[in-house]
Amino acid sequence: MIAAGLMALLIVASYRKDKDSTTYKFMMMLGFLLGIFIMFIAVSRYSNWSTFDAAIVLLAGFTLFIRPLTKIDFVLLFALLVMGIVYIYLGTLTGDLAGLSEGYPRIILAVVAGSFVYMVFHFLEKIVQFVGKVLNCWPVLAIFGLICLAEGALMLAGCDSLFNLVQEYMN
Repeated sequence: MIAAGLMALLIVASYRKDKDSTTYKFMMMLGFLLGIFIMFIAVSRYSNWSTFDAAIVLLAGFTLFIRPLTKIDFVLLFALLVMGIVYIYLGTLTGDLAGLSEGYPRIILAVVAGSFVYMVFHFLEKIVQFVGKVLNCWPVLAIFGLICLAEGALMLAGCDSLFNLVQEYMN
């Protein structure tokens, strides 16, 4: 958690200094790798933590992971793969469905299947990109980095989570 907070703050600092610099790109790649590691830890060890801690750790991993991937169109590649698989599968049909295994019906069904997959997954991709852009806006990322640092320090000290401390203060 502390590493995620520090990485978020380093990314914000290097972004604010020069968003086209090699340092910023290097920090993004380190954040990407750290995000993968953090999400793996969150998924495998969440049962020992409070719900708030598990959510913060998973969100920190996602935030660091998604930052460099916002401009890659994975959906198009996936839709083309589905089109190819459907086209190949339709070529194996026999019997009553043999008419679909050749010519224009085979091509049309493959395109329709690929288009449907593209439509559904493009919508999901845009939702993920929107959430990623909101979380990676530098003021939000800086605040999130500070929350991660505070939560990590509380976890190391063996104290309650930040959420529990705020709840106690409010009561």
